[in-house]
Amino acid sequence: MTITHPLTDQEIVDIAPLGAIIAFSDGTPKPPERFHKKLNAWQSQNGSGRLTRKTKSANPAYRDTFTLHIGNHGSNGTIVVSYNTTFMLGGAKKFAIVETPAVGSVRVLHQWGGEPELLHVASSHVAAEAWLRDHRYSNVILEDVVAISPAGVAA
Repeated sequence: MTITHPLTDQEIVDIAPLGAIIAFSDGTPKPPERFHKKLNAWQSQNGSGRLTRKTKSANPAYRDTFTLHIGNHGSNGTIVVSYNTTFMLGGAKKFAIVETPAVGSVRVLHQWGGEPELLHVASSHVAAEAWLRDHRYSNVILEDVVAISPAGVAA
């Protein structure tokens, strides 16, 4: 994976909106497909995911973090395992915003530990409410994606 316009982990926390697709890379070249173990190791350090959480620490002893949802594993519409990766600021990885939520879409957020956590990005309020009927959560907030910020990302 080549990231052409790299961002730092701090820039992801500062400007990337929840719901954005974020690519990450350690800068190493992708090994050939025939080297399955090396390829699996490389894929764990290079990939992309949806930004679901940004945590700013009030305690200077702890670093800020952000979490990417990498994917799910399951069958017949039932998710058995959800894969997430949390990055602490100060690492050597490079990041890029690949895609932001479309203006007019709706973020379904859940309050967790005082910070919003993205549960789902729906195409509309109707779609968000339909998703919520199938996925029961408390402390849910529906947030419209309304504009493009000066940094060029959907707010």
